Formats: sequence, C-alpha cells, structure tokens
Amino acid sequence: MVARTGIGFDAHRFEKGRPLRLAGVTISHDRGLSGHSDADVALHALADALLGAAALGDLGKFFPSSDRRLAGIDSRKIVAKVVAILGDSGWRPDSIDISIIAQEPRLQPHVSEMRKQVADLLGLSVSSVSVKATTTDFLGAVGRGEGIAALAVANIVTSLPSKRESTGKSVQSARIRKEPSGSGAGTKASRTKVQAKAVSRRKRSRVLKKPFAR
Repeated sequence: MVARTGIGFDAHRFEKGRPLRLAGVTISHDRGLSGHSDADVALHALADALLGAAALGDLGKFFPSSDRRLAGIDSRKIVAKVVAILGDSGWRPDSIDISIIAQEPRLQPHVSEMRKQVADLLGLSVSSVSVKATTTDFLGAVGRGEGIAALAVANIVTSLPSKRESTGKSVQSARIRKEPSGSGAGTKASRTKVQAKAVSRRKRSRVLKKPFAR
C-alpha cells in the first residue's frame, strides 16, 4: 500500500445576503462568504488537499470559476466529484485534518457536525476526520472580520494493490502450487538427518559386539 499527503488552502471574504456554509454545515450569521459556488472554504481546502496528494492538480483545474454551470454549486458535490476522480486514479481518502480560521462567528459548537459531514462525504469514520476552529487574535484581514480561511491536510492511500504487490503475491502463489506437500529443502534436510542417525546407531552396535581385549 502506498500513502501520500496533500495540503489545501482557501479564503473568502464576507458578503451580506449570503448563507454561511462551512464543512457542509449551514451556520447562523449576519453574513456569508462571497464566491462563485457556495464559498465553503473548508470543503474547498479539503478538495484541493485531496487533489494535491494525488498530484492531479488544483481545484481550479476541474472547477474553474469561469464555468457558469458551477454558479452557486453545493461544495459537497465538488468534494464528491474529487473523491470519484481520485478513485479513477487508484486512490482513496484515509484521514483528514481541517483547520478553519475565523475571528467570527464562534465555530466550536458546530465542529462535531462538521466532522460527521466530512466523514460521510469521504466514506470515512468520524475518528479519521479532524476539524478544528481557531482565530488570528485580531491579526490581519481574518482578525478584522473581513473573511474566513481554511487549511486542510489530506492523507490518501492506494485503493488497489500496487503492481509490485500484485506480482509478488502471484509469484508466491505459483511457488506454493509448484511445490507439493512433503517436498522441498526442509524435507530433504530431515531425511538426511534421519539417515545420519541410523548410520550412527549401526556403528555403535558393531563396537558393542566386539570382544573386550584382555
């Protein structure tokens, strides 16, 4: 099994009149995030990390903002498509760590639901998905409440045995089929040992039969 790791990042500014969605969860707030899709920075960072781990490019390669068909798209559909792209290349998600950086609103009460949403999207157990929320302590654009950013780390593994693993198993199976039970170097060594013991017993018997010298 081969494993790889990718990193993804995304940031969007706040915009009034839009819903706020993070990691697939709708959060009550007076502003949402501006973007061509639903602007879910957490899922965008996740999708970018998955693609990066498989060396397949970035999110814009598959979902360009110039594509009008993607206007307002639910980012859960984007992640689902990325998982399918990985599967076609022989990869699957293994574990995820997402950090959401926001000065506002308070996100900790929503973390458990976020983990569940991400786990369901990727077909993982919740124990394989970490979602954390933090602030910048009022530093920078995020600290001034201008927007939200997210950073994701994705670990992926091969979904099918590698060529080397498959070849090794085939060779091993062939050897097992070729060598019948009771044959092989181990059996030959056992026969040689038994024969040596028999010769040794015959030699001792001859010595005992000879008369003692007086």
